[in-house]
Amino acid sequence: MKLIPHGLLLRSLIASILVVLVAGMGSLAYTVHATSEQTRQRAVVRFDQLLHTVERTLQAACFVKDEGLASEIALGLLGNSEVFEVRIIESGRELAASRRQGPAAGSDGSPLALQRAIHSPFEPARIIGEIHLVADPQVIAAEISAQVRLAAVQVGWQLFFVAASVAGAMLLFVARPIASMSNRLHGMDPVSGERLAIPPGHANTEIGRLANDVNQLADRLVVALQEERSLHRQREVDERKYHAIFDNAETGIFIIDRSGTVISANPAFHRELNLPPSDAPAGGLRLLDLP
Repeated sequence: MKLIPHGLLLRSLIASILVVLVAGMGSLAYTVHATSEQTRQRAVVRFDQLLHTVERTLQAACFVKDEGLASEIALGLLGNSEVFEVRIIESGRELAASRRQGPAAGSDGSPLALQRAIHSPFEPARIIGEIHLVADPQVIAAEISAQVRLAAVQVGWQLFFVAASVAGAMLLFVARPIASMSNRLHGMDPVSGERLAIPPGHANTEIGRLANDVNQLADRLVVALQEERSLHRQREVDERKYHAIFDNAETGIFIIDRSGTVISANPAFHRELNLPPSDAPAGGLRLLDLP
């Protein structure tokens, strides 16, 4: 099927492409935001699980104020590739601190941090310190980028299949039937009884009603044409009858205009006035000039 300039198929394809682009940009923006938040939440969960594994040791280090043990815990936590900085605080005093080299802020300017209270091993309700974990922005950013790329590819394929399905459906159920009707209409001869066939599956759709409307219009045009031809034939018969009566009448018959000029007359009129048949009174003879 050809893409006619300004045709329905071309417009449908352009509209589908525009819809896909707009939907794609919106979906990609949402995917980036949602994926970023999900990645940060998963990192928080992992940090929480990581702190849970050293909770007992942290309680002991803060309870006895053991800076060496606290430093070992901090270094051990820093061994996790996602951890950028560890700070262990006991009663407002920094008991241990350790961090990697590089900037702490992520791409959005706000580092991912987790703060958790440390309770006394003997009095669970009593808080004896707290621990701060800051995520490595490069690791989190890399994870976010990987997840975003994966989600973008998935969204892209989904949009592609949706767009292809929509374009295919429009081509199959709209553009193709209308194009078929248009081609049929250009070669249709309503006078011979040809009519548009309703495309399969469109008996009760707008396309089917359009075909019925075209057929009804063709019926009315054929009836009007037949009536016009009948009237034309009747006028020809009436004219022949008129001329037969006019020419063969024994009495002179003539027609004048408003100025009294004879514009038509029959042979009897010529005989009564002794006018030669060749002297037709059209255009020059006035009634007042007659004897």
